[in-house]
Amino acid sequence: MESKYYIWLVLLSVLLTGMTLLIYYYWRKKNRTIVLPAHFLLDEEHETNVIRSLRKMMSVHGKNVFIDFSEIKTLSYESYMILIAQGEKVYNKGKSVYLQSVSKCDKELVNIIKRKNKNHRTLHSYVKLKDSYIPFFQNTKINPQITTGIETELKRMGIKNYYEFNTLLTELLGNAIEHGIKKKNINWWLYQYRDREEQKMVFAFADMGIGIIDSYKKAGLPSQYKELNDEEILLYALEGKLGSSTKQPNRGRGLPQLRHMVEKKWISDFVLITNRVSLRYINDNFVIKQHPNFVGTYYYWTINKENYTVWKRK
Repeated sequence: MESKYYIWLVLLSVLLTGMTLLIYYYWRKKNRTIVLPAHFLLDEEHETNVIRSLRKMMSVHGKNVFIDFSEIKTLSYESYMILIAQGEKVYNKGKSVYLQSVSKCDKELVNIIKRKNKNHRTLHSYVKLKDSYIPFFQNTKINPQITTGIETELKRMGIKNYYEFNTLLTELLGNAIEHGIKKKNINWWLYQYRDREEQKMVFAFADMGIGIIDSYKKAGLPSQYKELNDEEILLYALEGKLGSSTKQPNRGRGLPQLRHMVEKKWISDFVLITNRVSLRYINDNFVIKQHPNFVGTYYYWTINKENYTVWKRK
C-alpha cells in the first residue's frame, strides 16, 4: 500500500516538475518576445511606441530575441529600416534575432519585410529572409557608392545638378561617424523611394550610435552652455552654436547646413529624431516633442520640383 502511494507521489512530483519547467519555458520565451505595436510608424502619433519596442529589443536577456508581427496593421519602409538597424545592434551583442508571425501580415506588409518592391531601396547590408523564424542578419558590410543612382532618379524628375543633395548626404555621413558609430561596428542606413504620383523623392537616413544630444554631453558642452536641456542642445547644435562634439575645427557644419536647407525650403517634410526628442518643421517653425530615449539619430525628408525651383532661385 505504501509503495503504491510512493509511486503516485513520484508521478505527481514528475508531473509538477514538468509543468513548472513548461511554464518557465513559456515565461522565458514571452519575456524574450517583443510584440510590435499595431502601427509601427515614425510619425508624431506613433513614434513613442516604436521607440519603446526598440528599447525592449536591447533589454531582452538570453541569446535569442523574437520580434512578433502578429498585431501589425501598418508598417512603413523607413520604420522597418529602423527596426532592422536596431536588430543589427542586438546582433552585434552576440544575440540572434528572429521574426515571428510574418505570414499573418497582409501582402503589402510582407512585401516590405521581404523587400520585394525594388523601387524602395535601403542601402545597407542585404538581409536574407527564409521562413517564419528568420535569422535577422547575414553580414554588416555597406556600400558607400550611392549618389550616382540617386542623382539619376532626381534627373528623371527634372532635378539636375542639385549639388546641395551631395553636400547634405556627405554631412550626414560625417555626423554619423562623429556621433558614435566609428570603430563600433555600427553602420549608417539610407532609405530612398521615388514617388511617381506625387513627383518627389523620399529619404530616410539613420545611424544607431549614441545620438546627437548624448554625443555632445559625452564630449562636454562649452562652459556657457552647461545648463542646457535636451531640446536646447539640439536647437543650439542646429544653429551652429555648439561646434563639433569632436572639437575638430572642420566639423560641426552638418547640422547648421541641414537647418539652412530646411528653412530655405530646399527640402520638405523634415523630421529629426535623436535621444529623447524629435524635431519637425511645421508651418515655418521647428516643433519639438519629448519621448523615451532613442539611442541613435534618424532623419527624414523629401525633395520635389518646388524645392528644386526655390533652390535654383537662390
